[in-house]
Amino acid sequence: MSMHDRTSKVTEGKIVDKVAAERLAAEGPAVDQSGYSADPKMIALSPFLGTWHCNSVVYEEGRESEPVHGLFVGKLSPVLGGSWYEWDYTQAPNRLHPNGQKCRYIFGWSPALGKFTSIYFDDRGNHLVAHTPESDWVDGHLQFLGETVLPGEGLVQFVDDFTSAGPGRLHNTVWITRDGEKRLHATLDFRDIGPAASGGTLELG
Repeated sequence: MSMHDRTSKVTEGKIVDKVAAERLAAEGPAVDQSGYSADPKMIALSPFLGTWHCNSVVYEEGRESEPVHGLFVGKLSPVLGGSWYEWDYTQAPNRLHPNGQKCRYIFGWSPALGKFTSIYFDDRGNHLVAHTPESDWVDGHLQFLGETVLPGEGLVQFVDDFTSAGPGRLHNTVWITRDGEKRLHATLDFRDIGPAASGGTLELG
């Protein structure tokens, strides 16, 4: 019986540490051809790595009773010698995006800031740069805070609040603040569908 099985009341923070330790033991630190090793802080982002099938629910302002369901599929993997982790993903068409969309979401450690940084951009021209308020997970949460300008809404502040329920599981709760009013924007539930989808066509059905 594993430690996870024996410990029924393990905290989220301990689960995240366990996931990172298991992945590090299996893969070791990322090293590029020049022999450069990524900052050890990147180990804390190991739970982000995987080929993710993500179900999302978006709550449009004024239409919260009619949430929009979506599906994202793509691989989140190390780039630039492991200094950054990049999620290259595709969203299936839905009411908000009738033609679907292609997105990139990049995560890394900023030595200058002493914090994690995320950079989001997509094929519609949207973009967001965010940073964590702390240098590590706090009580099982890793939050990225940033601001951007959205069409029709103007300047908004974003909070991406990540948690992990164990290997192959991630959850993100997204909050938006505009004009001092904070509201739930979206929830995203991630499942790692494993190596079968990597290197081939990702099915969005």
